[in-house]
Amino acid sequence: MIALIQKVKSAQVKIDHTIKSEISKGLIVYIGIHNKDKDDDVSYIIKKILNLRVFSNEKNKFNLSVSDLKLQLLIISNFTLNAITRTGNRPEFSNAMDPKDAKITYDKFINEISKYHNHISTGEFGSNMIVESVNDGPINIIVNSFDKNIPRNNF
Repeated sequence: MIALIQKVKSAQVKIDHTIKSEISKGLIVYIGIHNKDKDDDVSYIIKKILNLRVFSNEKNKFNLSVSDLKLQLLIISNFTLNAITRTGNRPEFSNAMDPKDAKITYDKFINEISKYHNHISTGEFGSNMIVESVNDGPINIIVNSFDKNIPRNNF
C-alpha cells in the first residue's frame, strides 16, 4: 500500500461539481492499494499517517503529528499510485488491486483509521474527483508499506 501524504492548510473534494468533503488544516492522504496488500499493510499505513511528525512545534521543528494536534484527514483512493513507469510512456497499472477487492480494502482502511482518529473525511471510491488544496510547505511524503521490513541503517 502506498500513501501520498500532503500537509495542507485546507482541501476539498468535489464530485460532479458538488463538494463531497472538505477540511481545514491537516493532511490529504491519497491511498494506492497494491494487489498484494494484506491487513498488516493497512495497519502499517494507518500507524504512519497518524504518527508522522510533519507539524512544527514551538521551536519550528517537525515534532507533532496530526493525532497530537487533532487535525483533519481527507482520505482519497488513488489507484494510480501503483503505476509502473519503468518502460514506455504510458503508465501500467497491473500492480493495483482489482476494483472489487480494492473497495473492500479501502472500506476496511477507513473503518480502522476511524477507530483511532475522529476527524476523517473521504472522497468516493472509484469516482472521478476534483481535489483542490492549499499545500502547506509544501510537504509531500510517500509511505510504502512494502518498506516496513527494510532496516533503517543508512542514516
